[in-house]
Amino acid sequence: MQKQIVWIVILIGLFIFLGGLSFALNMYFDYLWFQELGKTVIFTTSLYAMSLLGSIVLLVAFLCLYLNLWFANSAPGEIQIGVPTPNGQLTAYSFSRETVRRIAGLLSAVVALFYSLQAAANWEVVWRWRHKVSFESLGIAYSQDPIFQRDISFYFFSLPALEYAVRLCLTLSLLTIAAVAALYYFKGILSL
Repeated sequence: MQKQIVWIVILIGLFIFLGGLSFALNMYFDYLWFQELGKTVIFTTSLYAMSLLGSIVLLVAFLCLYLNLWFANSAPGEIQIGVPTPNGQLTAYSFSRETVRRIAGLLSAVVALFYSLQAAANWEVVWRWRHKVSFESLGIAYSQDPIFQRDISFYFFSLPALEYAVRLCLTLSLLTIAAVAALYYFKGILSL
């Protein structure tokens, strides 16, 4: 059993190392390409935008998930899971609040990491919103929407960013509700 755990840890470490090496090589070749074009500012700006957006989403997603799970863990009850043995009896395993808190923290960190990586891939939407320019200031005729009386630039810069923010918040809320409901179910507070 101990050897299996060591091999699993080695394989996961190797997988992370090779993935990180692949990412670093891709970044290096992208940098060389932008350097050849004389546009390294674009490369560093995109890298800055991805890391800033990813960090903010990572922090917000982790805090949202972890604090909700921490609050749900303070509810009365204890998680007990029964595992059947080969002779037909059930062996009950119970988890203390501290163990559940640690698992919730680890789960929140993993979900927030994947969530922030997905958000960082869409950095252009946020960057366009951050550096928007009104079409009216560019001298474009008929730059007002005839129905809502908004500058047309709103539909190119602000609306996609608002839609993306609403989508992120909605999926984070659904993930949080599902995680809290699962924790309440395992504690025996919520039943189907």
